[in-house]
Amino acid sequence: MMDSPTAQAAPIVVVTGLPRSGTSMMMRMLEAGGVPLLVDGVRKADLDNPNGYYEYEPVKLLKQNSSWVAGASGKAVKMVYLLVHDLPPSLPYNVIFMRRVLEEIVASQDEMLRRSGTQVSPDESRQLIGLFRDELRAFEAWLALDPFNNPNAPPGPLFMPQYKLSLDEQANQLDIQAEKTFKQGQAANQQSDDYVLNAVFFATVLFLTAIAQRFEWKTLRALILAIALGMLLFGVYHLITYPIN
Repeated sequence: MMDSPTAQAAPIVVVTGLPRSGTSMMMRMLEAGGVPLLVDGVRKADLDNPNGYYEYEPVKLLKQNSSWVAGASGKAVKMVYLLVHDLPPSLPYNVIFMRRVLEEIVASQDEMLRRSGTQVSPDESRQLIGLFRDELRAFEAWLALDPFNNPNAPPGPLFMPQYKLSLDEQANQLDIQAEKTFKQGQAANQQSDDYVLNAVFFATVLFLTAIAQRFEWKTLRALILAIALGMLLFGVYHLITYPIN
């Protein structure tokens, strides 16, 4: 934890770390301890985080718009660690940096991808662990300089000498992250298409059921209803087996 005391405003509690490092758990603990939270509930709880993500959407655009930060005095807010250096330096902060074994973090991220239908290679995971290790080393060194009060501190962790990634390594990191994001997008797009197809199935079932009533020939009516029933069962089966994210 790092304090950044200024005028008499209550410090903003910043909960940060890598994704899947326990930041949501810490927010829940702070809430249980009576600390007000800055959250909006836009991102709903799911199988990967059944107790909720405790996120606040404006955090994602902190670099473009930090006007909301002053209003967070005395509250806890969660953000990815690379956004911390975009916080306005004129305000007091208590930074809680969550640490977890990197192999566990990446394994948890990989499991989220697999649950969405995306496969990740062991080589990608090993590379990501090394890249995270370099980034965290620089971030912790930057945080130790008390950057919110020290005008001589570098503007961010990527400017620290501990951050020794070569241009090739940075390119590899971006490639890995871009590929993961692309795979997630593909999986989400496929899932969306599947749900649309299922909706068409159910609409067809309703159509067949309605049109069957117009036929007086019982055999034909039974045949149409049987087809509708088969389509209904098929649609229900697929709806049950679809992943929920």
